[in-house]
Amino acid sequence: MRNYYEILDVPTNASKAQIKEAYLRKCKTYHPDLHQGAAWAEAHVKLVNEAYQVLYDTFRRQSYDHKLFELQIEGGLAKDDSFSLHPNSSDQLKKILMLGVSLTAFLLLALILVHFISPNQPLDATATPIHYKSEIKEKTRFLEFCKAYPNLLSQEQFHKVISSSSIPSGFTYQLRLYTVKRDTASLYQLIEQSFP
Repeated sequence: MRNYYEILDVPTNASKAQIKEAYLRKCKTYHPDLHQGAAWAEAHVKLVNEAYQVLYDTFRRQSYDHKLFELQIEGGLAKDDSFSLHPNSSDQLKKILMLGVSLTAFLLLALILVHFISPNQPLDATATPIHYKSEIKEKTRFLEFCKAYPNLLSQEQFHKVISSSSIPSGFTYQLRLYTVKRDTASLYQLIEQSFP
């Protein structure tokens, strides 16, 4: 049994006006004269006419809806594959998809080329690139330590460490070690010895 609602592309609760509008639209779309008398167009128009005649007549529609409902309950109604789009529509869809893939690939290639061709220099000619030395990494570790333990060091101790020209390697590790051991006396002594 064909699903006439799918053929006309209307909901099952469509009014007579919606059914007539869908019928006229489908007839215009699939009229054989528009497709040089193609056989598939004639078959579509016949299906559309058949669907319209059943759904537009109130009594025939009630009978059809009853049968359709029974088939849906039994699970015997499959999607009607005989009513499909123009046979060349799949080729057109493939062309559109290939065009989209091609454009995406082109844009990705352009982004990659721009990334590799552009100079790796800073935009400001006077700016100098930052070279990460061990002391800078140690300062970063120290700042992370202070963020993790905000009330452990006084402002004076914090500024003493930050304002120094270099922080000894492993300094933050020792601070963490003393913090884990809860040995604040050794922690403050380490700061005083490292930064007099």
